[in-house]
This record gives sequence, C-alpha cells and structure tokens, in this order.
Amino acid sequence: MLKILAISFMIFSFSFSNETMSDEKLMEPSMCEKVYNNCVDECDAKNSDNISECYLKCEVTADKCLQAEEEKETQEK
Repeated sequence: MLKILAISFMIFSFSFSNETMSDEKLMEPSMCEKVYNNCVDECDAKNSDNISECYLKCEVTADKCLQAEEEKETQEK
C-alpha cells in the first residue's frame, strides 16, 4: 500500500514540475519581443530629437519579425 502511495506521489510531482516548466516557456518573451525591446532601449539611450522615428523603425522591424515567424510556422505545418 505504501509503495502505491509513493509511486502515485512521484507521478504527481513529475507531472506538476512539467506543467510549471511549460508555463515558464509560455511566459518567456518571444524573439521578436526581445528584438523590439532592444531596439526601444537603443532609441531611449540615443536621446535624439527623432525618437518617434526611431520607435517607428522598431515597430516595423518587430512586424517583419512576426511575419517571418508566422511564415515559418505555416511552412512547418
């Protein structure tokens, strides 16, 4: 009886750890988000007069990245 309980507990703990790991992957920012965030950080560091233009370039770059990811996903299917 104790063996069954111990095995059940082990299975439960392994399944719980796998769920938390998959949740962490979901919360991790995508590559495109990282590219956008890095670009925005660079814009902020420049402190130039054309900061809105710099942000616009970041958005365009992020959009291109997202489109490339979507194309890649559709090709994999």
